[in-house]
Amino acid sequence: MDAPRTLPSWLLALKNRAYLPTILALVVVCVAVLYAEQQNRTIHQQSMRAQVQQAAGLIKSRLEAQLNGDYQRMRGLAAMLATEPKMSQERFAQIASHVLEGKTAIRHFAAAPDLVVSLVHPMEGNARAIGLDYNKNDEQRAAAYRVRVSGDMVLAGPVNLVQGGTGFIYRLPIFTDAPEGRAFWGILSAVTETNTLYTAAGLLEDSDGIEYALNGQDGTGTAGGQFFGDSAVFAGDPVLLDINLPVGS
Repeated sequence: MDAPRTLPSWLLALKNRAYLPTILALVVVCVAVLYAEQQNRTIHQQSMRAQVQQAAGLIKSRLEAQLNGDYQRMRGLAAMLATEPKMSQERFAQIASHVLEGKTAIRHFAAAPDLVVSLVHPMEGNARAIGLDYNKNDEQRAAAYRVRVSGDMVLAGPVNLVQGGTGFIYRLPIFTDAPEGRAFWGILSAVTETNTLYTAAGLLEDSDGIEYALNGQDGTGTAGGQFFGDSAVFAGDPVLLDINLPVGS
């Protein structure tokens, strides 16, 4: 005959009901410890996300202040062109130089009455833009027409600049008063340097371990491509904030 099987010690303990309170207490303690650890991890994660959101919020506010501030500068120059549609290069340079005083990421302005660039500031480094006809330029024709049709500012970029580096291009349509109503005069463009903008926002500073990324090329928000930072940032579970532009985000 086979020898009687010896039950495992834990099963013998279960058969002895005297141990049940101790076992139940041990189970309760284990569950409580696991729950406490999970809660601590959750609280820690929430605290970290709150810190990241605060830091990212500061970057967001700086970017919005710089971008919207530069946009208002551009609108002021556009308003002058609307009231002086036959403005000379000398007059344009004089006004534009005042517009660019102070902290701004704008590198230069170009005005194109009838979609032909005839006014630029500063002239140095940009003289070859004079005479550029958007109607005949395959690379910029579609963008220029989109500005005219939309009747509002269109943002492009970041794009590679002919002068070197990268930048955002604001394009704003200008309309003048005419007997038959509002008439399209042309387009005012402003180029904003990305490095100047990023520096003003604090994106290029030591970020205490926080990684930043920007999405929404051409001001298209979540539909646009990423243009700053590591692509792995968006692949995880990032803190997301919308940077609101005059048009788009």
